[in-house]
Amino acid sequence: MLAFQDEPVHSLTAVVGFQLMALTAQHGIRVILNGQGADETLGGYPSFFRDGWMSELARRGLPAAWQEIARYAEDKGEHGQRLFWRFVLHAAKSRLRAWPSYRRMALTRYRKRCRTLGWMDPELAARAGGQSDEGGADLRSALMRSVRSFPLPIYLRVEDRNSMAHSIEARVPFLDHRLVEFEMALGREWKLDGGLNKVLLRRAMRGRIPDSVQARREKMGFPTPGARWLRTSLYGPVRECIAARAGRMGDGLDRARLLTMLDRHRDGLADHSYTLFKAAQYLLWLEHVVRAEAAAV
Repeated sequence: MLAFQDEPVHSLTAVVGFQLMALTAQHGIRVILNGQGADETLGGYPSFFRDGWMSELARRGLPAAWQEIARYAEDKGEHGQRLFWRFVLHAAKSRLRAWPSYRRMALTRYRKRCRTLGWMDPELAARAGGQSDEGGADLRSALMRSVRSFPLPIYLRVEDRNSMAHSIEARVPFLDHRLVEFEMALGREWKLDGGLNKVLLRRAMRGRIPDSVQARREKMGFPTPGARWLRTSLYGPVRECIAARAGRMGDGLDRARLLTMLDRHRDGLADHSYTLFKAAQYLLWLEHVVRAEAAAV
C-alpha cells in the first residue's frame, strides 16, 4: 500500500481501504460510487458546529451564537454553559491566530511538546509540524479549507491511488462542481440545525433512506479497530518492524522507547495506537525509499 501511495498515510483507514479495493476487484467490479465530499461541503464533521456558531457570532452577535449553542446542547445532551465558554475561548484564539507572532509561538510550543514525547530525536522534533494562517473562522471559510486544503485532498489522493492500484475507477458524485458550487452558496441553516448536520442532504433523502439513518445525530465515519489489532494480531508484526530496523538508518526515532510503548499498549496500560501506527509505517516507508534509491543507482 505504501509503495502505491508513495508516502505515509493519514491513518490505518487507508490500509483498510486498500484491502477493500482488492476485494472489490476480486468480485469483478471495475467502477464504484463513493460518498467522499458530502461532509466537507455540507458540514458533516462535529467541528463544523463551532464554525457555524462563529458565523452566527459575526452575523448577529453573541446572543445569536448562544441560542445556537443552547439548541445544540439540548439535542446532544451536553452542558450548554460549559460549551458556551469553551466556544468563547475558541473565538478568542481564532482572533489571535491572525497575528504572525502568535502562530510562531504556537509552532514553538508544538515542537517543544514533540521533544518531550521521548521517542522522537531532538533534531527531528525541531523540524516537526508547521503553522499557517487558517484564514476566516466562519463556517464557509472552514468548508472551503476542508475542500481545498484538508482533509478532502488527502482522502481523494488516498482513494485514487488505492483504487487505481487494483484497476478500479472510483467516482465521487457529491463532488460534481455544480453541486459543490450550489452548496457553498447556501446559508448555515441549510447545513447545520441544532445538533443536526448535512441538513440539506437529510431533507433531500427523506423517504428515500430509513428514518433511523435520516434522523441520526451521531457522526459515523470509517472506524477501524486499530487499537485492538495492535494488542492482538498486529502486535508481533509491529514489534518485528520496529525492532528489526533498529540502527539501520538515521530515522530520528528511539526504537527502544517505541517498543516500551508497544508493550504498554498491549498490556492495556495506555493507548499508543496512533503513535505506533505512524512510527511503523514511517519505518516501512523509509526502507522502501532507501531500497528504491539503491536500485536506481
